[in-house]
Amino acid sequence: MVQMMKSNYFNYKRLEILLTFLLIPLAYSSIDMPVITVSFIFFPAIIADIFYYENKSRSNRCFVSLPLTGKTIVHARYIYFLFFFMLIVLFQWGTAYGIDWITGEADYLYTWKIAITVFLFGLVITALTLPLFYLFKSFYSAIITTGILIFILFYQSLDPLVTVLNMGDYIIFNHVDYGFPLLVEAYVPFCPYITLLIIALVLYYLSSKLSVVFFNRKDK
Repeated sequence: MVQMMKSNYFNYKRLEILLTFLLIPLAYSSIDMPVITVSFIFFPAIIADIFYYENKSRSNRCFVSLPLTGKTIVHARYIYFLFFFMLIVLFQWGTAYGIDWITGEADYLYTWKIAITVFLFGLVITALTLPLFYLFKSFYSAIITTGILIFILFYQSLDPLVTVLNMGDYIIFNHVDYGFPLLVEAYVPFCPYITLLIIALVLYYLSSKLSVVFFNRKDK
């Protein structure tokens, strides 16, 4: 039974990874997907999807029965998300350049500043939302709270983004991405990307510690 659950779980993860890397080029070529969707929608969506599957299949019962501590289980997931999201951003970066190269156009300039900013913003959002899935016993309570939090973060970021991009009475969402590096450099004038990296990693580490506490309490 345990072996079957493990097999189904890893098959599901393989399918999820495959669909992720198929959808990104499709989104770019069809709707010129803005990078903002990765941080504010894509990262939380992947987290919610994994927790939904585990909630539905009761996979945590299997994980807890293994000779592993709650700390190991939670930290392994945090490490998985860290490298998986890093791979997504790199793949997205390569996809943007690849499509521009194939089409012979340069409509979307995905610079290293945008790539690292999106990844670090996504890391911060992940650090804020991931503990919610360990805090609430109900998956739906966690997903609703996550949705509200994402909406607040997105709404609060629009005004400074519009200001730094000098957009008056209009907002072009596909161009909002260019404002993220400008926003970082405006609010963090000293070594902005290194400072943001340190902040994101510290928050991610503290988030993992908090999730361990919630996981152990939830399992009792």
